[in-house]
Amino acid sequence: MSSMHSGPTLAQRAGLTVIDCRECGWAHLWPFPDVAPDFYEKAFWATKGAGWLERYEAERDWLDMRHGDWLSVVHEHDDVITWLDVGCGYGFLLDVVKAAGDVGYGCDLSAEAVAYAQKVHGGCVWQCDYHTADERYDCISALWLMEHLPKPFDFLSWAR
Repeated sequence: MSSMHSGPTLAQRAGLTVIDCRECGWAHLWPFPDVAPDFYEKAFWATKGAGWLERYEAERDWLDMRHGDWLSVVHEHDDVITWLDVGCGYGFLLDVVKAAGDVGYGCDLSAEAVAYAQKVHGGCVWQCDYHTADERYDCISALWLMEHLPKPFDFLSWAR
């Protein structure tokens, strides 16, 4: 993305500014956060996401219900489908996908999250960037992902 991002300020808090960007059409932080290239591979779950695995496990019933709600929306359009959950984290959505009779795959950059998901879900979760997932899927989910992407429109174009 170029450095020409500008637009009206939508919100400010704790030294952060969100703009309604004229260039890319997204509301996003400005300036963009300075994130190390390997942050999501090595540090995200140990820093920003620290403690979330335990929280997810403790809230499993609620998560499964929420994921089931999302699946029901998709199933209004198709019965049995193949899923790719991009940024799948620990893979909790994949359990609900499987229980619904669908086939689910996941990818995430985090070695820690993928190791956990592989242990729980087997070989259907890979540590990779979404660009390397070159198969076709009936549904691509990207739950809580878009705000982490430096070029969200590139992801949407790829998914389409």
